[in-house]
Amino acid sequence: MDRYTRLSWKIDRMHLLHRARLRRDLSELGIFCGQTPVLEYVLDHAGCTQNDLCENLGLSKATVAISTKRLCRAGLLEKTADPSDMRRNRLFVTPSGRERTDLGRKKADAVNRAMFAGFTDEQLNAFNASLDQIVENLGGEAGDAQFLENFLLAQKLHGKANQ
Repeated sequence: MDRYTRLSWKIDRMHLLHRARLRRDLSELGIFCGQTPVLEYVLDHAGCTQNDLCENLGLSKATVAISTKRLCRAGLLEKTADPSDMRRNRLFVTPSGRERTDLGRKKADAVNRAMFAGFTDEQLNAFNASLDQIVENLGGEAGDAQFLENFLLAQKLHGKANQ
């Protein structure tokens, strides 16, 4: 195995371990990793629409529709008809959603701090610069956003089919 393969494998493993820790810690709150960006966005942009979520989080309409439906069903989000256009819904985080989002942020912050424990500021800056270079090498800041969205959706659907 050459060094590039080993490094790539380590990056994959780091990502999987990070995601597994987040999934475990957030599941205690009844929320999933993919739901936290939606909750945090709506918390910061009360009254936003599903289209706002699509545009600002780079998610497909189908992904946002499913996520907001589940969050509403869980009592974490509520949809309110827009008085100026009854066809449009405005999204708001419920008090329970606010509490769980805050707790989720604290848990995610703890996982991130644990991941980088023992690093100096200099090491963190060098690591950050290295990751920026990798992202640029693989397609720039935006990369192929549609490819990535389709890939992630396929993974989610594949995971559901195997459950």
